[in-house]
Amino acid sequence: MTAAVLDACAGIDLVLRRPAGECVQEELESAAGLVFVPELFDLEVLLALRKLVLRRAMPAARAERAAQRLKTFPATRVPHRHLFEGIWSRRADMTVYDSAYAAVAELVKGRIVTTDTKFAGTPGLDVAVVTC
Repeated sequence: MTAAVLDACAGIDLVLRRPAGECVQEELESAAGLVFVPELFDLEVLLALRKLVLRRAMPAARAERAAQRLKTFPATRVPHRHLFEGIWSRRADMTVYDSAYAAVAELVKGRIVTTDTKFAGTPGLDVAVVTC
């Protein structure tokens, strides 16, 4: 079994229980508990939830429930200090944030699980990607 590295887009779909989140859940189950995220994952998901509430695209109560699911989401958070080299080495092709997910996948020899088709097609992405 291969470790799964969940990106923020997939995390949002998962905690909001959107249809794409079902595919994400299946990928996580196939990883049998080997689920990793960079520490910034929680902040990115919370930021997205906040924006949805501020734009009135979602009731605050729904965002609160999603934030609680995020708080208890069982993934190993990888500290940024362990990812510096992997992030910096990808600076020409992707953002620091996207590079963090790629660096975690490289570190744990896993695959990125995303719902972001743009991210999946990023030039220079040198790890396996599953798009839900």
